[in-house]
Amino acid sequence: MKYATSEQNGNTVVDYQNIVLAAPEAIVSKDATTNKISTTGGTTISNLASAGDYTNVDNATKVVNAGDLNNAVLDVVDKGLTFTANSGTAHKATLGTSISIKGAEDNSAFSTESDQGKNIYTQVETDGTIRIGLANNLDLGAQGSILVGSTSIVNGAVTGLSNTTWTGTNVQADRAATEGQLQQVSQAQIETNNTAVKYATSEQNGNTVVDYQNIVLAAPEAIVSKDATTNKISTTGGTTISNLASAGDYTNVDNATKAVNAGDLNNAVLDVVDKGLTFTANSYCA
Repeated sequence: MKYATSEQNGNTVVDYQNIVLAAPEAIVSKDATTNKISTTGGTTISNLASAGDYTNVDNATKVVNAGDLNNAVLDVVDKGLTFTANSGTAHKATLGTSISIKGAEDNSAFSTESDQGKNIYTQVETDGTIRIGLANNLDLGAQGSILVGSTSIVNGAVTGLSNTTWTGTNVQADRAATEGQLQQVSQAQIETNNTAVKYATSEQNGNTVVDYQNIVLAAPEAIVSKDATTNKISTTGGTTISNLASAGDYTNVDNATKAVNAGDLNNAVLDVVDKGLTFTANSYCA
C-alpha cells in the first residue's frame, strides 16, 4: 500500500494526500433506477479498527469500517419519524416501515363514496405541524347527504326529525317544524275555515277585499217570498243561529245595534197586542 505518485519533469512526485492500493483498479457502477453504487475488484482492508463515535469531531478524519457504517445506518433507520395527533400515544415509525392513515374500516370506496378531499384543507405551519381543516361550507355534490343521529339531509330534504306532532306546548322558537306538524296546523285551519262565520268578501283588481259591514252565513242561500194577500214573508233555508242572548229592552237606544232572538220578537209583538186600543165617550152606561 503506497502513496500515489506522479511523474513531473522527469521526477517522481509523491502525493501524500492519496493512497493507491495495489490490487487491479476497482470497477464502480451506479444503478440508474435505485441509485445504488456497486464496486467490483479493488483491495479489501481487513482488521480495521472502529473510528469510534462518528458524531465526535475528533474522529472526523478516521477511516470507518463496515461495522461503523452499519451502526450509522441503523441509527438513521431507528430514529425514523414520530407521529402525533390531538389524542392517542405518539407512534414511532422506523425507516422502511409503513404507517396507515385511515378513516373508518368500512370506508373503502374512496372514488365513489367520498368527496376525494374536496372539503378537506391542509397547511404546513411554521413549527412543522401539518394542520387539517374542514371547509366552512361543505359541498357533498348532487348525491351527497348528511346524517346526524337519525336526522338526514338529502337533496334539500331534512328527514328523521322527532318533533312530528304539534302539541302547542314546549315550543322552541329556533327549532325546525316538520311537514307532519305543518299538516296538522293546516288541517286545523281548514276545519276552522269550514266552521267559522265569515265576513263577506269581494274580488277587486285581483285582490280579495273583506267587507266588515256584512256577514254571510255558509248555508245554501235562503229563499224569501212574500204573500201578496197577507203580506206575510216566508223564509226557507239559510242558517239558524241558536243560543243567541236577548238584546234586552228593545226600546233602549243602547241596545239598538244588538241582534234580537225570537223571544225578543215575541215579547215585542205581545207588547203591541196587549197594548191594544182604548175607547172613551162623553158618557157611559153602568
